[in-house]
Amino acid sequence: CCLLSVVLTGCGSGENANFQYVLAEEPVTLDPQVAADESAQFVITALYEGLTRLDASGAVQPGVATHWDVDSSGTVYTFYLRQDSRWSDESPVTAKDFQFAFRRALQPETGSTVCRSMDILENAQAIREGNLRAEQLGVTVLDDYTLQIRLCYADPDFPTLLSEAVFMPCKEDYFTQS
Repeated sequence: CCLLSVVLTGCGSGENANFQYVLAEEPVTLDPQVAADESAQFVITALYEGLTRLDASGAVQPGVATHWDVDSSGTVYTFYLRQDSRWSDESPVTAKDFQFAFRRALQPETGSTVCRSMDILENAQAIREGNLRAEQLGVTVLDDYTLQIRLCYADPDFPTLLSEAVFMPCKEDYFTQS
């Protein structure tokens, strides 16, 4: 059995600090929308940053989103993204990257087995079941750095749910380039 060690660089009094984490098994994939094994999900949440993240105590914190608003019904969230978030090629992480990732996870051809937690999103279940097109998902890009998400029902824990690997952004051109 092969063990995978992940070395991450952190901050510590002006010097680079390293820590090593030994995983129980090698991740099957690092694709956020399809990764089902625990090792992969751990690595993905260390490599990617979603709209939100959880701190050491498990409390939800802003991630790529600086903050968010919720309408009075509790079913419409508007996320405001940091403009300094970048992909490894230095291109900006935008609201479109999140919209694309959410749609991709739910499309039957993606084959995601972990996207059921997305059923809280408006039309997600129907898209996952192949009854609606991904474009009908309740996720709207208002501008490059503003994303609106409509839910089927109010859930005050929705920002916590967004820290899961399946909700991480994806760069569309990576998946659509030939």
